[in-house]
Amino acid sequence: MQWLETTTAAGPSYQVRSIVGSPSASGWQLHHRPVQDPSNYLAEDTRITDDAIIDYPVPRALIPDAKRGLPTQPAPLSILTCPDGTCVASPVSSECKTVYDYEPMPGALPPVRIAVVGDELVRDSETCRGTPEAPDYCALSLEQTMREWGYSTWISYHEGNDSYAWLNVVREKATTRPDVMVIAVAAHEARRLAAVPLDQLAAERDITRQSFDASIRATRAANPGAGIVLVTTTERGTPGFQTEATLLNRMIWKIFEDSKAKGNLFVAGWEALVTSLCGEAWVERGAAPCEYFDNDQLHLRGAGDALRNSVIIWTVAHTLKPDN
Repeated sequence: MQWLETTTAAGPSYQVRSIVGSPSASGWQLHHRPVQDPSNYLAEDTRITDDAIIDYPVPRALIPDAKRGLPTQPAPLSILTCPDGTCVASPVSSECKTVYDYEPMPGALPPVRIAVVGDELVRDSETCRGTPEAPDYCALSLEQTMREWGYSTWISYHEGNDSYAWLNVVREKATTRPDVMVIAVAAHEARRLAAVPLDQLAAERDITRQSFDASIRATRAANPGAGIVLVTTTERGTPGFQTEATLLNRMIWKIFEDSKAKGNLFVAGWEALVTSLCGEAWVERGAAPCEYFDNDQLHLRGAGDALRNSVIIWTVAHTLKPDN
């Protein structure tokens, strides 16, 4: 990938000059925040395709940053996606980055692709540093678990204090046209909202709801047939967290109810399974701890991590074959 960087009065701008090894740009897509209203986080990305991407200028201000992975420093998201959706590129790199963990075999059908946008619980699953002994052992990561099911994954986890960054990550992943998009950010959002001043809380709750709606729209715009999995959060914690987690879970289940006639969307009901295993009383602070959780009763020990991953993977499988 060859990019040209130019400096304008508004800052740097980037253009794709050529795609090394490709006779044309057919099938490639370029995307960025809208020129008319780049600060409107709910507005859909502008998309340019095929040969029109060559020499098309993208100002740096229209490329969103996000904190994800480790280290958690903000970095620009990719803005260019290859025709088969298996690689992406950004102006900070001269090469395409492969984003799904498989290598196509000649003559074989590619595996099902699962994109995951997660929070600190997904991060902990992917970067476990526990001891080999129970209960702190490391369970198979979500990526490894999905690979055992024959799925190919692109997993990232969000770090930050707003909804916009993870929404932009969903938009980035949607350009690769995954078969299923998993959005597992409810624990992050509950923790974020629990810290919001009371006079700002109603507006921030609305931002969260609209971010979920926008992420669904972006996924379906890129691939109308894609399945979507929303993951709920447990509700035990400080009074503020408990309130926000409960409201978030209700919101997620309502999205599911409202979407039944519109498309293939399901909920991985983590909170429902935990309540059934740990007991109704466990949700209340001061109740006996549950063995699946670490001391804060939010983050997970090995057995809890394996259990949560199984809930997500089962829901993904159901989303792929909803009649089963």
